Amino acid sequence: MQYANIGKRSLAFFLDLIIWLVLTSIIYGLVTGFFPALFPALFIDITTTSTGASDQLFWLIFIIVGWPYHSINHSSPRQATLGKRAFGLIVSDLNENKISFSRASGRYFCFVLLTVLVLVDFLSVPFTENSQALHDLITRTVVIKK
Repeated sequence: MQYANIGKRSLAFFLDLIIWLVLTSIIYGLVTGFFPALFPALFIDITTTSTGASDQLFWLIFIIVGWPYHSINHSSPRQATLGKRAFGLIVSDLNENKISFSRASGRYFCFVLLTVLVLVDFLSVPFTENSQALHDLITRTVVIKK
């Protein structure tokens, strides 16, 4: 088993981040623009009341959109998001088996907590035997070269 290094993991992450931001922006645009125009009585226009509320909504949608994107892709037969696929990487358990949707979901939420809130998630990659980030260690998964 050949473990993915921090360089390939970072490049895959940045490609996924672009995809993730595009998907989030589309949904955010629908939630703040298109749907309120169709059903004005059902929506409060947060874009004119507070920049903070608008920002919070964007990041909430970002986290919600990321969950199925990462969890469905990591638990699929391909075992990888589009970014990981582009760099020949897959996510597996410690025995190279496909992970379940629930484990992929746990992996995603560990990633969100450790990356977005604490900003320490990937610090462990260069120092662990299997190049694991903290969310990999917690969920007993690895990212390997295909």
